[in-house]
This record gives sequence, C-alpha cells and structure tokens, in this order.
Amino acid sequence: MVSEPKATRFFWTLDQAVDLIFNCMHKAENSSPYLPSMKSMSLANLLEAMASKYLPEGETLEIVQIGLSKGENFHERILEDGPSSDEAEQFTIEEIKEFI
Repeated sequence: MVSEPKATRFFWTLDQAVDLIFNCMHKAENSSPYLPSMKSMSLANLLEAMASKYLPEGETLEIVQIGLSKGENFHERILEDGPSSDEAEQFTIEEIKEFI
C-alpha cells in the first residue's frame, strides 16, 4: 500500500543524519535552524527502486493506492519558508538502491 505515488519526501541515510548533528554543532552561529541542501524522492521512485532490488525475478509488484492521510502533505517542507520536496534535487533510482 502507498498513500500517493507522486508524493515526495526528503530522505537521509543514517550516516547523513549523524553528519548533520556534527555539522550543526560545528557550524551553528546562533539558534537559527541549520539545514544543508537535501535531496528528495517520490514514493513511486522509492517503490520502483525497492522492487528492482528486492522483488524476486518473475514476480510483479501490486501497488494499492490508499490516498493521503488526514493532515499528510503531498510534498514535504522542512522549514515554512524553505523549499518543498518537489522543488529539491531528486535522487535517481540507482542512488535510492544504494542506500535501501
């Protein structure tokens, strides 16, 4: 099941999240939020990468679209005045496969 395949989300690997913590401690000049540039992906691309990497040969992926949940955004935004996940650089399918 997937809420909306065209919805986009920001994603970080565990290593990227740890690096962010150290970068914040090192580069923070005040209490303003520090966010590095981030890539995002559509849920459809995440599903495609996962199917390509993990689905047994000859099997097909059946996707049931359930729609966005109440309060769920179509595109994610980390900061109110920051870019949304559909405006950010997108991960390629090959990049997604590397960290899933």
